[in-house]
Amino acid sequence: AFKDLSQSYRYRSLLENFSFVNYVFRLNKFKSGEKKFCNHLDTPYYDAKRKHISKYTLLIYLTGGEGSSDAPCLQIEDKKFLEFEKMSVVIMDQKYEHEGNPYLDG
Repeated sequence: AFKDLSQSYRYRSLLENFSFVNYVFRLNKFKSGEKKFCNHLDTPYYDAKRKHISKYTLLIYLTGGEGSSDAPCLQIEDKKFLEFEKMSVVIMDQKYEHEGNPYLDG
């Protein structure tokens, strides 16, 4: 049964303590056979008015799948991630170069 979360204590508590993150949210998705997302650094988000600067990148893999040693799902510097389960999360410092590839299977 559907529950109105706005009435729950936990939900209200989260809203009261929520602070603004930033406007830079992106959705990147791959289809089988597409080219990789080439090696790059993420540009830090900066908001002078709020005195915010981002230092980390958050990647959420909504679907699971597998890559290969030649085409890993994600490579951060020399670390290769060959597979991800659905809803996997990676948090990394923005100082690291990284690249992604479409899943070979998944």
